[in-house]
Amino acid sequence: RTLNFVTAPRVTVLDHSGMDLAAVFSPDEIATMQAQGRYCGTPLENKIEFMGRLCYDSHAAGRPTGDYFANIIASRHSSVAEHATISLLFQGVSRGLTHELVRQRVGMSYSQRSTRYCDEGAAGYVMPVESDDSVEVTSAYFGNIREVYKREYGKALARLGDRKRARGVARAWLPNGTETEIGVTFNLVSLFHFLAIRGSRHAERE
Repeated sequence: RTLNFVTAPRVTVLDHSGMDLAAVFSPDEIATMQAQGRYCGTPLENKIEFMGRLCYDSHAAGRPTGDYFANIIASRHSSVAEHATISLLFQGVSRGLTHELVRQRVGMSYSQRSTRYCDEGAAGYVMPVESDDSVEVTSAYFGNIREVYKREYGKALARLGDRKRARGVARAWLPNGTETEIGVTFNLVSLFHFLAIRGSRHAERE
């Protein structure tokens, strides 16, 4: 089959948390607070604002939304942002990237394509960002790897009689550059931390 070479990831926002103010406040209360500049953000921001104001019973008083968030950031009271979550789908990334990604555990949850349950005989290959190899050279290498994977899977399946166990044997031949996909849910504090450390010039480029 034609080899699929991936040169750019795809990131999709699956969903994010938010708050329906009407679950707690009356329509008149909401109208009054918003007229005074409070709870004027997105549903996600409203949730963070609510959790922060809950601590001080300041729903009906205090700073407007923009100033409220500026104060949270300035005072580093970021724990309220842990109540907000965002779920992302990463596709067109390498298993090398996901090995790095899943090292971050606090405030993050993962669901990744399984090489034991899924057939990787037609998997794509993610070209390393800093590689100078040509597609022709990489095609020859990865094409051979695919054939080894298929051969070892067939042998293991005949011997073990179980597809999951056979794929568990064959996946040992898959390179770090094998394309995969992974769903990640962050709370916002964990996302800020992730961006800070993975945005470093010392981080792996992909």
